[in-house]
Amino acid sequence: MKVKALLPVVLSSVLVGCAGGTAVDTNVNPVGTGPLADCNLPSLDESGPIRPPMYVTGTFSDSNWMHDEHRRMSYKGDGIYQIVMDTEEGPVSFQFASMGWKPQFSAVGGNMTVGADTRLGRGGFMKDTRVIIPTEGRYAWSFQVDENREPIRAMISQCAE
Repeated sequence: MKVKALLPVVLSSVLVGCAGGTAVDTNVNPVGTGPLADCNLPSLDESGPIRPPMYVTGTFSDSNWMHDEHRRMSYKGDGIYQIVMDTEEGPVSFQFASMGWKPQFSAVGGNMTVGADTRLGRGGFMKDTRVIIPTEGRYAWSFQVDENREPIRAMISQCAE
């Protein structure tokens, strides 16, 4: 009988703990450092190691997983792909992906913090990256691969005004 009474308490504690994993980390500066955070990197007239165009695709309010041209990434050199775009505040699930979904990349562990360098891995079905955008504004969405197209790292950084 006591087990039945404890079950709702245990379940609610687990659910609250899971929800806490989606909170914005207020100790992290949303403006990152390094080339992945540079909102002014010039684009190069080449595709880089990845031939098909890459996009940021996800649960954006205006596209919901569509490969929209306004989220098409540019090659910046040194294996870096980036787009600087206006981004709404709130949670987003996303992947970096080509139109044909090969390749596609996600953060290792499935979560990113704005302003923090994150290890990048192969994406796929149900391997989305989750992030909470702390405030509406312009953000650089960037990832880097090596010369063999192997994922290295990613970052979402708020552009310094």
